[in-house]
Amino acid sequence: MLAAAREGTNHDVGELLEATRKYLLLIANRSLDAQLQQKIAPSDLVQETFIDAHRNFRNFSGGSEAELFAWLRQILLHKAADAGRRFRGTAKRDIRDEQALDADSSQANLQVACHDPSPSGYAIGNERERKLLDALRQLPPDYHQVIELRSLERLPFAQVANRMGRSEALYELVKRYDEVLADGSGVTSLEADRAGLSQESAAELNDLVRCMELLEGVHRERTSRISLTGQLGAIASTFPADELPDTLGRFELRGEVGRGGCGVVLRAFDPKLSREVAIKIPRPEALVSDDLRERFLREARAAGAVDHPNIVSIYEVGEEGPINFIAAAYIPGPSLAQWLSKRQAPLEIEEAAKLVLTLAQALNHAHERGVVHRDIKPGNILLQPLSTKKDSPYLRDYTPKIADFGLAKLRESTETATYTGAMIGTPSYMAPEQAAGRLAEIGPATDIYALGAILFELLTRQPPLRGESDIDTLRRIVSDDPPLVRIARPRVPRDLEAICLKCLEKRPSHRYSNAAALAEDLDSFLKGKTTVARPIGPTRRTWRWARRRPTAAALVFVSLVSLSLLIVGTWIYNARLSTALKNAETERTRAEAESLTSRQLLYSAELRLAYDAWNSLNRTRTIELLQRHIPEDGQVDLREFAWHWLWERSHAEVQTLAGHEDDVFSVEFSPDGTMLATASKDGTARIWNAVSGEVIHILNGHTTEVTCVAFSPDGTQLATGSEDQQIIVWDVSTGDQQFTLEGHQNHVLTVAFSPDGRQLASGGRDQVIRIWNLDNHKLERTLDPELGIVRCIRYSPDGQTLAACDEVGAIHLWDTSHWKHAPPLLQSDGSLFSIDFHPDGQHLVATGRDSSLYVWDISQGECVEHPENSNHESWIRDTHFSPDGTMVANANQNGFVRLWKLTQEGSTLHATEGEVIQGHPGRIWSLAWSPDNKLMATAGADTTVKLWSIANQSSASHYEHNDGWIWDIATRSNSPALITSDQSGRIRTWDIEQGKVLSSYRVPTAGKRTFLALHPDKQHAVVSGMNHPHIHYVDLEEGKLLWQRGDYPGGVNAVEISPDGELLAVASESNKLHVLDLDSGKQLQTFPHKNFVGYVAFSPDGNLIATCSRQLAMWDRNTGKQLWERRRYEADPRSVTFSPDGQVVAAAVGNRIIVLVDALTGDSLGTLQSEDGRVMSIAFSPDGKTLAVGAAMSATISLWDVRTRQEICKLRAPLTELFCIAFSPDGRRLIGAGSERDGPARPFGTGRVVEWKISPKTDSR
Repeated sequence: MLAAAREGTNHDVGELLEATRKYLLLIANRSLDAQLQQKIAPSDLVQETFIDAHRNFRNFSGGSEAELFAWLRQILLHKAADAGRRFRGTAKRDIRDEQALDADSSQANLQVACHDPSPSGYAIGNERERKLLDALRQLPPDYHQVIELRSLERLPFAQVANRMGRSEALYELVKRYDEVLADGSGVTSLEADRAGLSQESAAELNDLVRCMELLEGVHRERTSRISLTGQLGAIASTFPADELPDTLGRFELRGEVGRGGCGVVLRAFDPKLSREVAIKIPRPEALVSDDLRERFLREARAAGAVDHPNIVSIYEVGEEGPINFIAAAYIPGPSLAQWLSKRQAPLEIEEAAKLVLTLAQALNHAHERGVVHRDIKPGNILLQPLSTKKDSPYLRDYTPKIADFGLAKLRESTETATYTGAMIGTPSYMAPEQAAGRLAEIGPATDIYALGAILFELLTRQPPLRGESDIDTLRRIVSDDPPLVRIARPRVPRDLEAICLKCLEKRPSHRYSNAAALAEDLDSFLKGKTTVARPIGPTRRTWRWARRRPTAAALVFVSLVSLSLLIVGTWIYNARLSTALKNAETERTRAEAESLTSRQLLYSAELRLAYDAWNSLNRTRTIELLQRHIPEDGQVDLREFAWHWLWERSHAEVQTLAGHEDDVFSVEFSPDGTMLATASKDGTARIWNAVSGEVIHILNGHTTEVTCVAFSPDGTQLATGSEDQQIIVWDVSTGDQQFTLEGHQNHVLTVAFSPDGRQLASGGRDQVIRIWNLDNHKLERTLDPELGIVRCIRYSPDGQTLAACDEVGAIHLWDTSHWKHAPPLLQSDGSLFSIDFHPDGQHLVATGRDSSLYVWDISQGECVEHPENSNHESWIRDTHFSPDGTMVANANQNGFVRLWKLTQEGSTLHATEGEVIQGHPGRIWSLAWSPDNKLMATAGADTTVKLWSIANQSSASHYEHNDGWIWDIATRSNSPALITSDQSGRIRTWDIEQGKVLSSYRVPTAGKRTFLALHPDKQHAVVSGMNHPHIHYVDLEEGKLLWQRGDYPGGVNAVEISPDGELLAVASESNKLHVLDLDSGKQLQTFPHKNFVGYVAFSPDGNLIATCSRQLAMWDRNTGKQLWERRRYEADPRSVTFSPDGQVVAAAVGNRIIVLVDALTGDSLGTLQSEDGRVMSIAFSPDGKTLAVGAAMSATISLWDVRTRQEICKLRAPLTELFCIAFSPDGRRLIGAGSERDGPARPFGTGRVVEWKISPKTDSR
């Protein structure tokens, strides 16, 4: 290749190769920044350039060394641009984005104009490249460094010489020569200066001067050629926006919009016509030659010849000095490419067809006027918003407009401004004739191909043909058929696919004859009419493929013949194999069933162990056992209500705050609950964001351990106490130290603000309480009535009382109005660590070394509560009442927090032991409640602070009323409400989330036990009382009676409405089951029994009815016939229900017995025996995995795994008796109801509803 290029010259091929390689390496070094050079070495880029040039040498039409060199340079710059896209993560924005590699400083020195061309059509160089090549060839090898330093860093020649290590005398001469050259004068006037140099230095100076003159000559030529476009260079280069000129002619420039293949687009304002316009001007290199200037101006001639609402209008073509520009309509919306990039899914089919129809009509208008665009692509289709909303996700909110006729061709023009063989267009949207460089074939059909490519991309989110590189893309466009649209998107109609593929035909003559024909066919498709295009059948596709690849077709034919011969033998083999496969499938199914059974048995056993571990306060073991049963991908999920309930109980931790480097001694919430303050043994205090867990301030002011923190009542100040005997008050908003209080003679252990924020009380190891005036920052008084070490100080809520506890076990009280000391409350022989006032200000809780809880009535001076079971296993380090006064929490030395529920009888508080938070691995030093009562913070010796959800710690929540026991509850699948019936006959509708009564209706039931059945779709219910002769059908929403019947003299035991809401089943004492029409109350059927009917249930599909008397029986609802009957049971029935799938019936038939029976056959499936006393109610969970069994007298609900018949969990309800249970329709709640006796004053007690609930999703999967 080099030999061919040097024809007519005497240059040595090796010399030419070395010079070319050095210059290309120079450009590669400058084109790739440091980040890219870590990905690809400049020498590798030069090597790839030579390889690519060799492959495409047939496209080189030049004949001189300089032209060859320029061609190689363009290939290298293309490679550099492609490397930038690939390694900077912008590969999706390939060549079609037309983002040319900017000519930066070094490339500007060497006059490199990089347009990112494709290898098949590189531009030819000019005289400047030839001069540079000659300069490289003339210089001694050592002086190639001059070019590298001068070009890469743009240094003055004198500094170049200095860097090359030349002598000081030589350096001074070079500096002078540089100044002379800069003035434009020759260097002959400096000949006398050479006289003082040695012969060797004079020779070096001669070589260096020759290099300087050569480079300065090239630089001077470059300067003269671009001096006419100085202002344009400022506009079109990569200057920041604030360096742009203010105006261009009469147009006011307002910023850059974007860049095209050879132009830059600016947004401007035309004051003459008061409108915004888009100004397109050429990049500096576009003005270097006449042919480049002509290509830029061609857009104005092409677009100016058309006037269509879907083509961007050209307002004006003008010149301002040497600058040519085009003023066009400004389109504020995105391009189609930008709009599509924000979508996650392909465009709707009709929208895609309508868009391409609109574009086809616009292009037809241009074609009729002799204009072919040649670069139709999504980036050249601008979307003009129809309203002020510019980012609408709907295409109907935009008007599409075709822009950038930069490659447009005037068909009647005879001038040829494109080099022969040059590639015009964007690869992914090029027609085959463009990709192959057949310019004579380019015409309207070329634009139709591009519209087909756009339609393909709109439907599938990808161009029809895209290779691994631009060259590969061009090769595929020329040789490969586009894939079927329906392969990528099967829902695309075949007619639209045929239209798309007709546009993408290889030969222009096979495409639509013109854009109007394409638009007409798309319109026919949208109207449901027959289209000109027809789906290409498999026969024609195969024939075309065979003609194109005859060798491959022959190979396929031979393969098919061979395959036919194999089929016969394979059929015989398959017949024998079939039986073996069936046997293997049977064995596989059996093995999977056995594996599932084993998993289910293990699940039940380990869930019971997890429940036991939780009750033993072993949170780690609980989580370990539960985690084993989180299903892997493809596994059956065995988890049910009990697993999710235990998982939530063991994951009440909201977040962990880590940052301290040693024990955290104290924690407190800010008054508004948004912040937390902590004190640590590491000598710092910290202020945290309570929501995000991020550190707001680290307070470094103490010289040793910080022992306590306290917020001021208004939350603006924070007081910290330390073993350095000081108290520091901090500004919470800034974290700055405000002032220091000094006076303690030993460690400060506790601080407390008065409620009015004007005083601060402190105490510690010096056994003195100090009261500080915060207005003047001075000590106001000291309190030391024979105190021990002061561990805790608290003000009462009204600020009238100050309480303190010490290590001798005494609680000291002062009246703050005159600071009178009351007699101490002596509690025990052990040290006291913590005290806290109840929100009522009359009660005080105290805990300490003896591990007990004491509640004092300070007005009486008596301990009013000391529960026997309050002992922790270790010292209680901190205790606090909840802000609402309903609970008290204790933190102990073993890492647990115990919650106590408080009830008040008169002026006395009673504590009931509640839940345990299994908190830190070591001791807990401090705890704090959030002001809203929802969170608790604990500070531990493990250096962390943990936030806990108190709602997740509650085993059960409840709501109640005082109208007697609740006998029955019911839920409806389409409603979040809960319906209850109580002893007074009142039917209440509750908000299940809030626990509030929404409505109530009273039915006269003579104080008997009330039964309830809900309509599946309406706010209607059937109500009756035990042994009461009447049943009532009630509209609960309107609060009115719809009908009633009173012809059951023996009394009613149960009522049930069918799932379709049409029938009502009534179980009576008269040994009959009555079936009524629900709407009218008319009796339809009677099912006789041998004994009274106690309970009744419809199957989920409503076709079967199960009854429970002394026998368990199943009836066909449609025929009225009995299907089966189980044996006589000794005890009265208690409850009967179907599993959600209708296959199993469960019945409580004795005091402790639950039987499971096959609903269709009556065969026994197992027997469950409760250990908790008489069973009153049973209920299946909605997923059918769990059976809940409610024991009345023990108020216990045991949860059984239906699959293994194993008890897995017990839930203790806070009730005296439990009468009924039910799951909510979504399975997230288990609800129980019964009574809580209040003593002789209310022998009927309080009706109470209790619920255990789980979150919608309780694990990471």
